[in-house]
Amino acid sequence: MSTASKELFEFKKRLVELRDYSGRGTELISLFITPGYPISDIAGKLREEYSQASNIKSKSTQKNVQAALEKIMAFLKTFKKPPDNGVAIFAGNVSQYEGQVDVRLFSVVPPYPLATQFYRCESKFVLEPLEDMFEH
Repeated sequence: MSTASKELFEFKKRLVELRDYSGRGTELISLFITPGYPISDIAGKLREEYSQASNIKSKSTQKNVQAALEKIMAFLKTFKKPPDNGVAIFAGNVSQYEGQVDVRLFSVVPPYPLATQFYRCESKFVLEPLEDMFEH
């Protein structure tokens, strides 16, 4: 298996794994960063989101969203700039059991440059922009 096909296989495998996670309420964060976008700008936006999250009515959702944002902000500190193809970051409470917390972070460097940049909190990770890459 060539290096490129092995990377593509691993990429697809990661998407399948991420598709299986679901959150309670809108507590799973999907963050897509396009190539060359300043990490400091993203970090600033995430700090704003963190303070906005204090307005979430459900205390458990609020804690889970803030914990996921903390993980993402810490992870971004390891970057000077995004990878050449950008990066997709997913974080949230992926525990399958009510009342149990298992906040995890996953990152995916896509095989092709990301064309879309966004931040979303939903009950599932947003994977469509990555899945669309297989149509090329």
